[in-house]
Amino acid sequence: MRKETLTYARAIGRLEEIVQALETGTTTIDELAGAVKEGVELVTWCRRKLRAAEVEVETALKALDQPDEARGGAATPARSGEIPEARGANLFENPSDAVGEEGLEPPTSSV
Repeated sequence: MRKETLTYARAIGRLEEIVQALETGTTTIDELAGAVKEGVELVTWCRRKLRAAEVEVETALKALDQPDEARGGAATPARSGEIPEARGANLFENPSDAVGEEGLEPPTSSV
């Protein structure tokens, strides 16, 4: 799979194809090692992708816990279960605060 086209859904789909091929016995002994290696690489990539998404969500939720004054607005205490009103403030004023997909290299091998 090419780097720019790999998505989480495509990686999971390819993993399902590999598992099905292994379970049905359509993979030859010559292809077996390559299929297993590709599967391991895809699982590793998916785990990294999930972790990056988890960090991004945690960062966004932590930003909600900050008083509005820390984000450039008036101070309003947050109450449990209350959704803060949007004031047009950018939660990620520093672009480096947002977690992107940098460093998430997709697997390069294919069977």
